[in-house]
Amino acid sequence: MDLVLLDVGVRNPHGGFVSGLKKSSFQVFEDGRPREITHFASVDEPVTVGLVVDNSGSMRNKRPEVITAGLAFAKSSNPLDEFFVVNFNDSVVRGLPPALAFTDNLQILRAGLYYGQPSGQTALYDAVAYSLRHLEFGHRDKRTLIVVSDGGTMSAIYLSRG
Repeated sequence: MDLVLLDVGVRNPHGGFVSGLKKSSFQVFEDGRPREITHFASVDEPVTVGLVVDNSGSMRNKRPEVITAGLAFAKSSNPLDEFFVVNFNDSVVRGLPPALAFTDNLQILRAGLYYGQPSGQTALYDAVAYSLRHLEFGHRDKRTLIVVSDGGTMSAIYLSRG
């Protein structure tokens, strides 16, 4: 018998995540037949997180909310999470100081999110490519990018590995 691991996230009708669910809250089916859940755990594992933020001119009025949301997310995350910031407009710029690849310090993270004045166009794909490469240097087994942009056809994308 093969063991299949399923990562599950549950949202309420308002889009918020539901926590505290038990094994009895779930059913798993394969080919229409119920399967036994043999292992069940709720774990908040440390994660490497890249906050990739559009800093183009069109984000000028949205910037305070984006920064507030990014900091609230970091503050409520696992204390062992590590973060990096990538800002992008016409070009891609790391938000943390040059000698610092990752941080868990909210003040340093805030400074990274406030990097420069919003201006220019949206180098979204360059920013995502750069961030995926930087993510590989993370120290955590689980790695995630959170990309916030109003450019192109994407308003926000969430990428996760691990």
